[in-house]
Amino acid sequence: MFFNFKVLALAGYAAWAASAYGAEKASEGEIEKLRREGHTITQVTPIFSQLVVRSFPKGFKPVFEDLTQNGSFFIHEFVPEGESAEIWTEMLTDTGMKDMASNPQASPRALAFAMADGFEKACPSSFKLLDLGAIELGDYDAFVVVASCGTAPAANHPHSETALIITIKGEKDYYTVQWAQRGPASKLPLTLDRSIWDDRLKKLQPIKLCSVTQGEGPPYPSCVGN
Repeated sequence: MFFNFKVLALAGYAAWAASAYGAEKASEGEIEKLRREGHTITQVTPIFSQLVVRSFPKGFKPVFEDLTQNGSFFIHEFVPEGESAEIWTEMLTDTGMKDMASNPQASPRALAFAMADGFEKACPSSFKLLDLGAIELGDYDAFVVVASCGTAPAANHPHSETALIITIKGEKDYYTVQWAQRGPASKLPLTLDRSIWDDRLKKLQPIKLCSVTQGEGPPYPSCVGN
Protein backbone atom coordinates (compact mmCIF):
# COMPACT_ATOMS: atom_id res chain seq x y z
CA MET A 1 0.00 0.00 0.00
CA PHE A 2 1.14 3.50 -0.71
CA PHE A 3 1.60 4.55 2.90
CA ASN A 4 3.38 1.34 3.96
CA PHE A 5 4.01 2.15 7.60
CA LYS A 6 7.55 0.76 7.46
CA VAL A 7 8.50 -0.69 10.77
CA LEU A 8 9.09 -4.88 10.40
CA ALA A 9 10.29 -8.65 11.60
CA LEU A 10 11.80 -12.16 11.27
CA ALA A 11 9.93 -14.25 9.39
CA GLY A 12 9.68 -17.30 7.98
CA TYR A 13 7.08 -18.51 5.77
CA ALA A 14 3.40 -18.94 6.16
CA ALA A 15 1.74 -22.28 6.59
CA TRP A 16 -1.86 -22.96 5.72
CA ALA A 17 -4.09 -24.99 7.97
CA ALA A 18 -7.56 -26.34 7.35
CA SER A 19 -9.70 -26.31 10.47
CA ALA A 20 -7.86 -28.46 13.01
CA TYR A 21 -5.28 -29.86 10.62
CA GLY A 22 -3.17 -28.45 7.86
CA ALA A 23 -0.64 -28.67 5.11
CA GLU A 24 2.70 -26.93 4.99
CA LYS A 25 2.76 -24.71 1.91
CA ALA A 26 -0.32 -26.37 0.46
CA SER A 27 -0.87 -25.86 -3.24
CA GLU A 28 -3.70 -23.68 -4.51
CA GLY A 29 -5.54 -26.80 -5.70
CA GLU A 30 -5.24 -28.46 -2.28
CA ILE A 31 -6.46 -25.32 -0.54
CA GLU A 32 -9.52 -25.02 -2.80
CA LYS A 33 -10.31 -28.72 -2.32
CA LEU A 34 -10.32 -28.18 1.45
CA ARG A 35 -12.61 -25.15 1.03
CA ARG A 36 -15.07 -27.24 -0.99
CA GLU A 37 -15.07 -29.81 1.81
CA GLY A 38 -16.22 -27.09 4.20
CA HIS A 39 -12.95 -26.38 6.00
CA THR A 40 -11.95 -22.90 7.15
CA ILE A 41 -8.55 -22.00 5.72
CA THR A 42 -6.26 -20.12 8.08
CA GLN A 43 -2.76 -18.77 7.56
CA VAL A 44 -0.15 -19.16 10.28
CA THR A 45 2.97 -16.99 10.01
CA PRO A 46 5.87 -16.92 12.50
CA ILE A 47 6.71 -13.24 12.99
CA PHE A 48 9.34 -12.47 15.60
CA SER A 49 8.29 -13.86 18.98
CA GLN A 50 4.81 -15.17 18.10
CA LEU A 51 2.69 -16.88 15.47
CA VAL A 52 0.17 -14.66 13.70
CA VAL A 53 -2.99 -16.48 12.65
CA ARG A 54 -5.80 -15.21 10.45
CA SER A 55 -8.32 -16.51 7.97
CA PHE A 56 -7.06 -16.72 4.38
CA PRO A 57 -9.72 -15.32 1.99
CA LYS A 58 -10.29 -17.11 -1.29
CA GLY A 59 -8.44 -16.01 -4.42
CA PHE A 60 -5.34 -14.38 -2.93
CA LYS A 61 -1.68 -15.24 -3.53
CA PRO A 62 1.54 -14.05 -1.84
CA VAL A 63 3.51 -11.48 -3.87
CA PHE A 64 5.99 -9.86 -1.51
CA GLU A 65 7.80 -10.61 1.75
CA ASP A 66 10.63 -8.66 3.32
CA LEU A 67 12.52 -8.02 6.52
CA THR A 68 13.81 -4.45 6.79
CA GLN A 69 15.01 -1.76 9.20
CA ASN A 70 17.86 -3.91 10.51
CA GLY A 71 15.54 -6.82 11.12
CA SER A 72 12.95 -4.88 13.10
CA PHE A 73 10.09 -4.80 10.57
CA PHE A 74 8.48 -7.69 8.68
CA ILE A 75 5.96 -7.40 5.87
CA HIS A 76 4.03 -9.99 3.85
CA GLU A 77 1.66 -8.95 1.04
CA PHE A 78 -1.03 -10.87 -0.87
CA VAL A 79 -3.08 -9.84 -3.91
CA PRO A 80 -5.75 -11.53 -6.06
CA GLU A 81 -4.64 -14.06 -8.65
CA GLY A 82 -3.52 -12.32 -11.85
CA GLU A 83 -2.45 -9.14 -10.06
CA SER A 84 0.95 -7.97 -8.82
CA ALA A 85 2.55 -6.14 -5.92
CA GLU A 86 2.49 -2.98 -8.04
CA ILE A 87 -0.85 -3.24 -9.84
CA TRP A 88 -3.69 -4.56 -7.69
CA THR A 89 -7.33 -4.05 -6.78
CA GLU A 90 -7.12 -5.57 -3.29
CA MET A 91 -4.20 -6.33 -0.99
CA LEU A 92 -3.85 -8.23 2.27
CA THR A 93 -0.86 -7.22 4.36
CA ASP A 94 0.58 -8.69 7.55
CA THR A 95 3.31 -6.79 9.38
CA GLY A 96 5.32 -7.11 12.57
CA MET A 97 7.24 -4.53 14.58
CA LYS A 98 9.89 -6.11 16.77
CA ASP A 99 10.05 -5.24 20.49
CA MET A 100 7.55 -2.39 20.08
CA ALA A 101 5.50 -3.65 23.05
CA SER A 102 8.27 -2.47 25.40
CA ASN A 103 7.64 1.13 24.35
CA PRO A 104 5.44 2.70 27.06
CA GLN A 105 4.15 5.28 24.58
CA ALA A 106 2.87 2.62 22.18
CA SER A 107 -0.70 1.33 22.09
CA PRO A 108 -2.86 -0.34 19.45
CA ARG A 109 -4.90 2.86 19.15
CA ALA A 110 -1.83 5.07 18.78
CA LEU A 111 -0.39 2.80 16.08
CA ALA A 112 -3.68 2.66 14.18
CA PHE A 113 -4.01 6.42 14.16
CA ALA A 114 -0.34 6.87 13.21
CA MET A 115 -0.93 4.68 10.17
CA ALA A 116 -4.11 6.59 9.33
CA ASP A 117 -2.09 9.80 9.63
CA GLY A 118 0.04 8.52 6.76
CA PHE A 119 -3.07 8.49 4.59
CA GLU A 120 -4.09 11.99 5.67
CA LYS A 121 -0.66 13.41 4.90
CA ALA A 122 -0.77 11.79 1.45
CA CYS A 123 -4.23 13.13 0.54
CA PRO A 124 -5.39 15.86 2.94
CA SER A 125 -8.25 17.02 0.72
CA SER A 126 -9.75 13.57 0.12
CA PHE A 127 -8.91 11.80 3.40
CA LYS A 128 -11.59 9.94 5.36
CA LEU A 129 -11.35 7.95 8.59
CA LEU A 130 -13.73 5.40 10.05
CA ASP A 131 -12.99 4.53 13.70
CA LEU A 132 -14.18 0.98 14.44
CA GLY A 133 -12.67 1.08 17.91
CA ALA A 134 -10.95 -1.25 20.34
CA ILE A 135 -11.40 -5.02 20.21
CA GLU A 136 -9.91 -8.00 22.03
CA LEU A 137 -8.33 -10.87 20.14
CA GLY A 138 -8.09 -13.56 22.79
CA ASP A 139 -5.77 -12.17 25.47
CA TYR A 140 -4.46 -9.37 23.25
CA ASP A 141 -5.61 -5.78 22.84
CA ALA A 142 -6.27 -4.56 19.30
CA PHE A 143 -7.70 -1.52 17.54
CA VAL A 144 -9.44 -1.17 14.19
CA VAL A 145 -9.73 1.76 11.79
CA VAL A 146 -10.52 2.25 8.12
CA ALA A 147 -8.41 4.93 6.43
CA SER A 148 -9.09 6.22 2.94
CA CYS A 149 -7.68 8.47 0.23
CA GLY A 150 -10.05 9.59 -2.50
CA THR A 151 -6.98 10.19 -4.63
CA ALA A 152 -3.84 8.30 -3.62
CA PRO A 153 -0.41 9.52 -4.76
CA ALA A 154 0.35 7.71 -8.01
CA ALA A 155 2.22 9.14 -10.97
CA ASN A 156 0.91 6.78 -13.65
CA HIS A 157 -2.52 5.57 -12.53
CA PRO A 158 -4.51 7.83 -10.19
CA HIS A 159 -6.80 5.82 -7.93
CA SER A 160 -8.52 5.79 -4.57
CA GLU A 161 -7.20 3.58 -1.77
CA THR A 162 -8.97 2.46 1.38
CA ALA A 163 -7.64 0.09 4.02
CA LEU A 164 -8.99 -1.80 7.00
CA ILE A 165 -6.19 -1.65 9.58
CA ILE A 166 -6.09 -3.92 12.62
CA THR A 167 -3.27 -3.23 15.09
CA ILE A 168 -2.42 -5.78 17.79
CA LYS A 169 -0.18 -5.60 20.86
CA GLY A 170 1.59 -8.93 21.35
CA GLU A 171 3.77 -10.19 24.16
CA LYS A 172 6.87 -8.42 22.87
CA ASP A 173 6.00 -7.13 19.44
CA TYR A 174 3.24 -5.29 17.61
CA TYR A 175 1.43 -6.69 14.59
CA THR A 176 -0.95 -5.42 11.94
CA VAL A 177 -3.38 -7.16 9.63
CA GLN A 178 -4.66 -5.04 6.76
CA TRP A 179 -7.11 -5.40 3.89
CA ALA A 180 -6.90 -2.63 1.30
CA GLN A 181 -8.80 -1.92 -1.90
CA ARG A 182 -8.26 0.44 -4.80
CA GLY A 183 -10.86 2.05 -7.03
CA PRO A 184 -11.44 5.07 -9.26
CA ALA A 185 -9.88 8.31 -8.08
CA SER A 186 -12.12 10.89 -6.41
CA LYS A 187 -11.36 14.51 -5.60
CA LEU A 188 -13.69 14.22 -2.63
CA PRO A 189 -13.45 11.87 0.36
CA LEU A 190 -15.10 8.51 -0.28
CA THR A 191 -18.22 7.43 1.55
CA LEU A 192 -17.21 4.57 3.85
CA ASP A 193 -19.94 2.00 4.45
CA ARG A 194 -19.26 0.54 7.88
CA SER A 195 -21.15 -2.67 7.08
CA ILE A 196 -18.73 -3.47 4.24
CA TRP A 197 -15.67 -3.08 6.46
CA ASP A 198 -17.27 -4.90 9.40
CA ASP A 199 -17.84 -7.77 6.97
CA ARG A 200 -14.20 -7.76 5.88
CA LEU A 201 -13.10 -7.79 9.50
CA LYS A 202 -15.36 -10.80 10.02
CA LYS A 203 -13.88 -12.56 6.97
CA LEU A 204 -10.37 -12.23 8.43
CA GLN A 205 -11.44 -13.96 11.65
CA PRO A 206 -10.21 -15.84 13.49
CA ILE A 207 -7.27 -13.52 14.10
CA LYS A 208 -5.08 -14.59 16.99
CA LEU A 209 -1.55 -14.71 18.33
CA CYS A 210 0.10 -17.87 19.64
CA SER A 211 3.31 -18.53 21.48
CA VAL A 212 6.09 -20.27 19.56
CA THR A 213 6.51 -23.86 20.78
CA GLN A 214 10.14 -24.93 20.67
CA GLY A 215 10.79 -27.55 18.01
CA GLU A 216 7.34 -27.23 16.44
CA GLY A 217 6.95 -26.44 12.75
CA PRO A 218 4.10 -26.08 10.26
CA PRO A 219 1.20 -26.54 10.54
CA TYR A 220 1.74 -25.52 14.20
CA PRO A 221 -0.82 -27.88 15.80
CA SER A 222 -0.48 -26.31 19.27
CA CYS A 223 -1.82 -23.08 17.78
CA VAL A 224 -4.34 -24.04 15.09
CA GLY A 225 -5.69 -26.94 17.11
CA ASN A 226 -6.93 -24.65 19.88
